[in-house]
Formats: sequence, structure tokens, C-alpha cells
Amino acid sequence: MPYFENYNYQELREKFVRNRFAEKQIYANPDIEDFLQEQRLADKPFDEWIGVSEEPVEFWLRLAERIEKRNDAATILRQHTTPFLGLSTVTEALNEVGAEIILPLLDFLSSDIEFYITMPTLWIAQEPSIVLVREISAGVQALEIYCLDDAPELSNKIGGHTVLELLYEEWENKSPRWKEVRRFLCDLLAEDIVDIRTQAEMEFDNAIAVSEDGTKIVELPQILTVVLWNLKPITLRHYCGEDLKFFQKNKILRSRKMIRESGQNHFFDYRDLDLQVYLETGGGASFITHQELCPPNLPEPSK
Repeated sequence: MPYFENYNYQELREKFVRNRFAEKQIYANPDIEDFLQEQRLADKPFDEWIGVSEEPVEFWLRLAERIEKRNDAATILRQHTTPFLGLSTVTEALNEVGAEIILPLLDFLSSDIEFYITMPTLWIAQEPSIVLVREISAGVQALEIYCLDDAPELSNKIGGHTVLELLYEEWENKSPRWKEVRRFLCDLLAEDIVDIRTQAEMEFDNAIAVSEDGTKIVELPQILTVVLWNLKPITLRHYCGEDLKFFQKNKILRSRKMIRESGQNHFFDYRDLDLQVYLETGGGASFITHQELCPPNLPEPSK
């Protein structure tokens, strides 16, 4: 397999990023940016936000973490979702979800309240406190009150998943603030996409070898061994440290036959290499390849 001298570095880099997007634990969609643009104009959120099963999709979990890191769940709810206003509306909502047992608790609150509901957790918001009505077990509710000044503790109690559920319902039901929610959720996803892309691009740039289709890389090893087949006897060149920067910019072709030693950080892209060749590479994570997969004009190792 000859070295691909005329490969397009940027094209391979983009293919690697798209392949990362397509991984199930990331987005399961190589064109997630197109999905995002469609959602910015959509009247309702697509199922891909939450998945089609009870198990939430991975990027939903990451968005929940992003919300929790902001430590300001109360502000997010007030800015982007529509509360139930008035005790009569709240009473109807509680009856509808079978939580009428907590109705007597409303007597301790003023009539000017903001009420948010999502099962199995119910929320009542009131200045200067958040009143949390939490279902601690089937049919059993508990009342907890938190000061708005204690934002981190409040956000930990509310949780990013609950905030996301309320935001999603606002958009799904086209409640009064659904367009604000759509923008907020799409901007949140855009942040996540940028972070995933940046990480993938950095991994590609640091790699010393890439597959012909751009989807697989060999990350920076401690030792790179190149087998020079055109010399008799066969000669080995060992590269490490600063010498590896040459291969980050002039990547080796990762062949389809590359194997990894079971349980070890040793990768072999070879033809008929025996154990002696492996032993001569020394310790540490290593990558063994041969000359015809390498860029031309290989430098001499500095050591």
C-alpha cells in the first residue's frame, strides 16, 4: 500500500470529526450541525433530542450537565419557561397529575406564585424563595424551601434533567415562550458541538497516523519505530520526543491491517515482523510501521 502523498489534510480532518459526531455516545449523527440548523427553525423539537426509548440520548445528558454547571436553574426557568399563574390554575394542574394530596400546602404560600410542573417532580417558585414539592416515593410528597441566594444548592436540587424537561415541554407544547426555549436549547447544543469538534480536531492534529478514509488515527505514542525494508539488513529507526512532531505534520498512513497487542499500548502496522523487532523497540507505548506507509524524506532520529 503506497503512502498517500497527495492526500488532503483538511478533508481527512473533517472526515475524522464527522466520524466522531456519528459515534453513538456523541450524537449518532455525522451531520449534527445540519440537524441543529433545522431545529432552529422547527415548530417542535425532533425526537432526536430525547431519543425514542426510555434511555436518554448521550447529548441530552451532556446538555443537562451544562445547565447544572451554570448553577442558576431558577433564572433559566424564569427566563425561558411559562409558569402556571394563580392558585386555581395550580389546583387544576395538581389534580390532573394526581398530586392533589399536596394542595393544603398551597395555603402557606401567597397567591402570587410561579408554578412549574414536571413529573415525578413538581415545582412551585416564589420570590424570594423556591418552594420545591418533591415526590420522594409513590404518592408521598415533601416540601422543601430554598433561598434564591443559595444558587448552587438550589441548582443541585432542581437538577439539569428537570430543567431540560421543562424547557422541552415548553417547546413541544408551543407554550408562550417556546421560541425563547428553542433558541436557548439550540444555543446550548451549539456549544456542545463546538466542544466536541475542538476535541476531535485536536486529537487528529496530535496523531501521527491516519487511515485513508480519515476515520481512524494513531495517537501520539512514546516511541515510533519505522522499519526500513529497502536496507539490508532490515534497519529500524526509533523516534520519540520532539522527533514525533514531523509525523504530526506529515502523517503516516494507518493501514487496514494494523493490530493492537491485547491489553497493551503497542500498535503493529507491519509485514512479517517477528518478536525480535518488537523487543528492539524498547518500553513505553509504541507504534511500529514500515517505510512504504511513511511520508518521503524521513528525517534521521535526533538520538
